[in-house]
Amino acid sequence: MFKGLVDSMKENNGQLSSTRFIMYGTTSIILGVFLFHNIMSALRGGEFIDFPMNSVALLGIVLTGKVTQKFAEFKEKNKAE
Repeated sequence: MFKGLVDSMKENNGQLSSTRFIMYGTTSIILGVFLFHNIMSALRGGEFIDFPMNSVALLGIVLTGKVTQKFAEFKEKNKAE
């Protein structure tokens, strides 16, 4: 499983992608904090905590950044040929 995660962070040329690293890191931190808060709320007898809109917006920005980067790299590659 860990090997698959590391391999998914690599580009087609075999080098690690910093954009994918940032995307995975941001996503795991946001989801980890969300899960932690809900677990603590459940242990204290509280209610389910909603996923905040600012977290949704941040995840959207990070994921859109990777898609945009891929299209920009594709256009640059076609111009060079």
